[in-house]
Amino acid sequence: MQLPSHSTFRPTRPLLIWDGQCGFCKYWAIRWRHLTGSSVRYAPYQRVHYLIDEIPKQEFAKAVRLIETDGKIYSGAHAAYKTLQYTNKWNFLLAWYKNHMWFKKASDLGYRFISKNRPALYRLTVTFCGKNPHSPTPYWIFYLATLLFIVAWALD
Repeated sequence: MQLPSHSTFRPTRPLLIWDGQCGFCKYWAIRWRHLTGSSVRYAPYQRVHYLIDEIPKQEFAKAVRLIETDGKIYSGAHAAYKTLQYTNKWNFLLAWYKNHMWFKKASDLGYRFISKNRPALYRLTVTFCGKNPHSPTPYWIFYLATLLFIVAWALD
């Protein structure tokens, strides 16, 4: 289904719309809110879908949407990178997405994989980053160190 690229709805700040019933989406919306501060507003589609006539409610469940103040709508990986442009640390990713076809294709493919496997990826996120999206803990470092120790021990 081809969705519109503009909305008649014009938020006062960019608005990232995500699935409020998805643990993975909630975790990362909280994390990104921490990264973008007050530059971007965040809302689950279940609370705001009625404001955007151009996108059917069921389409919101398929991908994250970013609506800019001019009404321009971005979806999926493009919406994610447009949101990250409001950070100091990750804003280069949007330029990569726009300027490198290999990065765009890999990002879109990765986004489709994530959107189809959100429950399992939420469990992995919590396992490797912890339950608190405000302050993720890099548990993956401990897991990697343990794995390397076991491999080294087995090869000795």
